[in-house]
Amino acid sequence: MTACTLLTRGLPDVGFCALAPCDGSPPSLPRVLPWPGPLLLRFLLLLLFPPPSALSAVFKVGVLGPWDCDPIFASARPDLAAALAAARLNHDLAREGGPRLEVALLPEPCRTPGSLGAVSSALSRVSGLVGPVNPAACRPAELLAQEAGVALVPWGCPGSQAAGTTAPAVTPAADALYVLLRAFRWACVALVTAPQDLWVEAGRSLSSALRARGLPVTLVTSIEPSDLSGAREALKRVRDGPRVRVVIMVMHSVLLGGEEQRYLLEAAEELGLADGSLVFLPFDTLHYALSPGPEALAPLANSSQLRRAHDAVLTLTRHCPPEGSVLDSLRRAQEHRELPSDLNLQQVDGPRKKGGE
Repeated sequence: MTACTLLTRGLPDVGFCALAPCDGSPPSLPRVLPWPGPLLLRFLLLLLFPPPSALSAVFKVGVLGPWDCDPIFASARPDLAAALAAARLNHDLAREGGPRLEVALLPEPCRTPGSLGAVSSALSRVSGLVGPVNPAACRPAELLAQEAGVALVPWGCPGSQAAGTTAPAVTPAADALYVLLRAFRWACVALVTAPQDLWVEAGRSLSSALRARGLPVTLVTSIEPSDLSGAREALKRVRDGPRVRVVIMVMHSVLLGGEEQRYLLEAAEELGLADGSLVFLPFDTLHYALSPGPEALAPLANSSQLRRAHDAVLTLTRHCPPEGSVLDSLRRAQEHRELPSDLNLQQVDGPRKKGGE
């Protein structure tokens, strides 16, 4: 289940809550996390609109992401999410006499040099841009967007701040983690990333942002090779380095089918590091609302080892509104024929794989 509460300190108006571990938390692991925030793709797109006087008949928004090269991003059906957001916004705008919104999915290569090129190309084709995902492209994107006069919502940039034409739609991940770590006095942290460029760059950007806020990041390392042996070696570097309390996992969540995180948690259990001495924090779940309740933990059902390891994981995710989870919202959209009737909503809500014993 998901439990939420409110911190007396922190940034206002942003909602985060934590998923309770499936079999009880280690004694030192808090089960409830605070955070104040809103955010669906509809809200991201809405932020891109300039004043009414500046609007033309059509406002074209590009949504940049690794749709062609990252299977987990691709299988979440961003095409349907973008079409649903555009349809609902256009319905509202038509009643108010506003412009028509067009949304285009734009591919962002998974390699860093390609990501930089994709940003430059995208900015010449749109009036507003949601992206990029690769943090290495964030600063160039901000400068290019300002020069081109294009509104930018850089949802994949851990430390982005509003400036010029840049308008982060969500609380930066570094701010969320800073408030959490400060609240529980978990000062020293290590970052372990997946080996792909996207995650390596995210780890570098996040570590810089946390250090800029005064938090000591003692180690940034990657799982290489991308298997159980690589995960073991990464955790041995954490274990043998300066003492840390928290390991931030910069990779796809195991709850969405992320293989590297599965390897990391299985290795942590093997090495005795999932006994409560370390807290493992997923990074990717800061960017979306993971559905609360047993459905979110279903990928752990068939692996007792993974369930034991996951007790050391504290999942901080976006707040789900009281009226229902993301999956509930998708079900209502399907009932209203806004989504295809044969669509697998579990796949859209987050691709998941079952673990094995």
